Amino acid sequence: MEQANSITDYLKILKRYEAYPKQYYRGQLEKYTTISPSIARDPGYSSNESAIYHESIKMKKEEFNGLLTPLEKLAKLQHYGIPTRLVDVTINPLIALYFAVENVDDLSPSNVYLYLVEGHLFDSKEAKLLSILPTNPSHEVNSIIAAYENIFGDSLSQEEVLEIVSTPIIIQYSDALQNSNPRLLSQQGTFLICGNEVVNGIITNSLKSLDTITPSVIIRIPYEYKKKVKNELDLKYSINQTRIYPELPSVASYIKEKYKEENLSLDGKYSIVKKEDVSHALAKRVSITIVLTEPMHINQIKSLVISIIDQYKKSENVVWIYVARNGNDYILSNWILRGQWIDPALNEKYRPLTFKDFEKGYYWDYDKSYSTMSDYYNQHIFNDDKTLFVNYHQIWEEFCTIYQTIQYFYQENRWDDLISEILKQKSEITRLYMQLQNFGHSHNKEFGDFLYMFIDCISSIDNLHFWIENETLSAQAKQYQIRKALYKAEDKVEQISQEISDWRDKLHITN
Repeated sequence: MEQANSITDYLKILKRYEAYPKQYYRGQLEKYTTISPSIARDPGYSSNESAIYHESIKMKKEEFNGLLTPLEKLAKLQHYGIPTRLVDVTINPLIALYFAVENVDDLSPSNVYLYLVEGHLFDSKEAKLLSILPTNPSHEVNSIIAAYENIFGDSLSQEEVLEIVSTPIIIQYSDALQNSNPRLLSQQGTFLICGNEVVNGIITNSLKSLDTITPSVIIRIPYEYKKKVKNELDLKYSINQTRIYPELPSVASYIKEKYKEENLSLDGKYSIVKKEDVSHALAKRVSITIVLTEPMHINQIKSLVISIIDQYKKSENVVWIYVARNGNDYILSNWILRGQWIDPALNEKYRPLTFKDFEKGYYWDYDKSYSTMSDYYNQHIFNDDKTLFVNYHQIWEEFCTIYQTIQYFYQENRWDDLISEILKQKSEITRLYMQLQNFGHSHNKEFGDFLYMFIDCISSIDNLHFWIENETLSAQAKQYQIRKALYKAEDKVEQISQEISDWRDKLHITN
């Protein structure tokens, strides 16, 4: 999965696939984990597919005059929202993007799916046979063969029917479909026709949909950027509600949405979780980290950042704001946005490096992968606190045996023995340090800070052999660096010893 925060990002991803002649797109909210046809969304629909088809046509017979094939009639039914086995796709990536971000108020991210498959002609054998299935009360093979011969005047073998029926297909974009569904012209749309599961030569009611075709790429538009992307589609490409739905009611909806004034209170929308004074003698500087308490669009987040920066302009020369969507992103420094303000009067010598985007006095850094990286972290980086404690504790016990020997030689001032022991154990110490990197992170920031003390302590001891083996250092300099590392490790050992029992009790861990 890839992430796009803008139409430029989106088109840049798709450029990799421009050499492929056949491309079909589907855009929808990510919360809909399947791409299923409307007929499959209720058991009553799927078990009465044929009745729905015939009854709907009978009720509005005049609407279907001039439509000769079952596929044309299915397309018309789809246009009116009747449950069918068709799934909408488009050949236009920007139209698919609009469908993905259309509902900007839904908190779900949006996905666009790209399929690089060979579409079938409107009058192909595959299209005609699959369109027969909704019209026929029986899915018995001979009954389907008879219906096909009756409508199209061609014959099929049982083997052909079972093979075709079990494979969903995408219909190539064509004028013939546009006649039956006016929206297809404005949406540059076409359809996938679902097939049916075939078990032991029997065609079941269970449908095979677009989920059975693997997309070549999925592009996610995070919730925070949906509104921004939707506005871009309107302003740059005139793709909006009135283009997609060319009926009059959509004009009213579009006008109301476009000119509605948005009033946003920033109170309670965030928490300041970290504030650091990073000043030096010639510049007052502060770094502030915030975690959002509820989802916000990117422009709202920028307004929030600016409002915080403005509170510090009188007292600081430089302000950094780091924004995380949630606690997990904060723990892993996975920022949705970073903002920066620098006092224009600050001497050029003392100005820090700036973020690359400058807008009206503020510098910005927009992360282009925070959403997909968050998924990766949640799946592969975080772990259960009890498991983490047990794993860290096991490594700690192994480490302490080595550490006590090193400390003994140091306290006895036996430098030759100390150096010999460090070099003897260096591979084992490095192994223990590297093992800690494999255990993942806690969702609990406080517990995560406790675990980091283990890493910090073992890292200090792991560095000892580097000072010993550094030939550019004098014996006195080596002793200084070794003492410094041991003091740091001793401090961490003391802190860990004080807290380890408390965490064992909090996590209800037994021996």
